[in-house]
Amino acid sequence: GKLFDFARSQGCDYVSTGHYVRVEQRADGNFYLRKAVDASKDQTYVLYFLNQDQLSHVIFPLGDMTKVETRAVAAGQGFGNAQKAESMDICFVPDGDYARVVRACTGGVGQPGNFVTSAGEVRGQHKGIACYTIGQRKGLGLYGPEPVYVSAIDAAANTVTVGPRAELLRGDCLAGDMCWAAVAFVKERPEKVPLKSFAVFAPPFWALLYRINATAMATAAAQATTRMMVRHMFEIPRSRVRDLTPVQMCQLRAAAVTMSAAV
Repeated sequence: GKLFDFARSQGCDYVSTGHYVRVEQRADGNFYLRKAVDASKDQTYVLYFLNQDQLSHVIFPLGDMTKVETRAVAAGQGFGNAQKAESMDICFVPDGDYARVVRACTGGVGQPGNFVTSAGEVRGQHKGIACYTIGQRKGLGLYGPEPVYVSAIDAAANTVTVGPRAELLRGDCLAGDMCWAAVAFVKERPEKVPLKSFAVFAPPFWALLYRINATAMATAAAQATTRMMVRHMFEIPRSRVRDLTPVQMCQLRAAAVTMSAAV
């Protein structure tokens, strides 16, 4: 991307970032994006799009360290942010008020509209679609015998669909712009793809792990599929995923190696 282009224009051979990921070059000569040592801080899903040229010119010094070790190094160097509180959401929105940031950047959060059910029943008025996200429960201002969650947002109709938790569950998703980071590995040795593979669905601020069918993933990788329906790949008992949202990232892994991801 542009950062790599700029680095090269300045005569730099490598780019170094503070992401918690690792890069490994294997005997086949290919570079692989691997999960960080500190699994609780792993950020491979953010960097799924890096190609072989980029992976060969990037350094992740924190990938082999835990967050505790990182803090210790920072403290030893006298860094003022060594004990800085964890950022659970967007780092530049510490109070969690994303609508405020959208309003400051764009001048608004959209026009008020209707909260509706999946059956079309109007449940109330929303403040603007930028104030809500899939899976949201708090701050809706809706009351009833059962909790309701945001299950869909229709920008064209300016409606926010709400319903019970069950309406958040999905058994499949359509993933596009697949980037098979380890496609050479899968094409050459599909039988070596571990059976314990995972799909990581990563909304902007958290990630969930779900076991998927490795055979289905290997087949898609061998064909270098760029757009695929991830359907019935989730194995029992966790067969359905909640809060799937457009523009989320879907990462497919074999063991700790990122095989593919898409938006």
